[in-house]
Amino acid sequence: MRETSTGKPGILTAACLAAAGFLAMYGVLSGHAASGPPLPLGAILLGAFADRKGRRAGLLLALALISAGSLVAGAGIAAPLHALARAMQGFAAGLILGGIPVSLAEIAPHRRRGLYTACHAAALQCAAIFAALPDRRLTLLAGCCLVPLLLLLRSPATVEPPPLRARPSAREIAASLARNWRILLAASMLAAMTAVSFYLIAVWVPAFGQSVLHLAPREVWIVALCAAISSLVWPLLTGAWSDRAGRRPVLLVFTVLALLTAYPILSWLVWSPSFARLLVAALFLAFLGGGYGGAMTVHVVELMPPEIRASGCSLALSLAIVVFGGATPSISAYLNQATGNLAMPGVWLSLAAGAGLAAALAARRRGPLTAPT
Repeated sequence: MRETSTGKPGILTAACLAAAGFLAMYGVLSGHAASGPPLPLGAILLGAFADRKGRRAGLLLALALISAGSLVAGAGIAAPLHALARAMQGFAAGLILGGIPVSLAEIAPHRRRGLYTACHAAALQCAAIFAALPDRRLTLLAGCCLVPLLLLLRSPATVEPPPLRARPSAREIAASLARNWRILLAASMLAAMTAVSFYLIAVWVPAFGQSVLHLAPREVWIVALCAAISSLVWPLLTGAWSDRAGRRPVLLVFTVLALLTAYPILSWLVWSPSFARLLVAALFLAFLGGGYGGAMTVHVVELMPPEIRASGCSLALSLAIVVFGGATPSISAYLNQATGNLAMPGVWLSLAAGAGLAAALAARRRGPLTAPT
């Protein structure tokens, strides 16, 4: 896929990619498959495949693996096969995290690149929130709904002509990943705040509502639904804003805002818990995470050298999920026990925002947004 200025094929592809990203990541996250070694391993191997053979080929393979895994997991098959299906989903999710925003950026008109790419950020935020309240039937439905999207993405009508440039070899991709480790580190730091906010919205907020407020499942669903709607809107707004104001100003605004407000908003909730305060806190966290993610995702895409754009973005985002997101439950539990303060996860979010702020100040964009179809 490549950058285009007009045309329905680009719009259709963007819609299909965003929908596929939501369904795929819901199926993965609802079974806690997006963690551990399979995620970065899939980012490297499937990402290199997408850089070498083309975006469409890589994404079709990854989406097919996730669809098959969701069908197996949703059908309630025997435990060994279920575990294999989850590992397969985690492996494929490594490419979905970075491959879809890369494809969206490459098919987008130049002045709407942030808006197009923000569609993936919005889909990922919503998937993370709904996956915190998993239902085996919904997992099965997500796997089924991916099948027609796979057929649409296979259609020649949704594919742009390839640019005139040589595709890198596997050895060149590996060498470029190693040579550009500083960019990968900066991109992972940029994504840290999004990974931590995922956990707070999807796990900490429902757990607080159930354990402290003793909310009924229906009330927890109401909070999750409101946060999902907010997470759907804010990335689109800030992605469009970044197209006008630039990526860095938007990132600086949201990282500084998170540094200043993450702990106070959770302290305000913990000081006098109520359903209304929980809803306000969830909406504010969705505003921070979604607003930041709308500009962060396209910025990470633009940082990567063209020859490793899919593998580099996928690896950076996967590492952020595994390292920062994966460590968040343990760190939050430790801080809560050590201090007796349930608002301490806000401090961890502020630290992640500090990492994003440092990376936003240091990182520089690399190369034109063109890639093989």
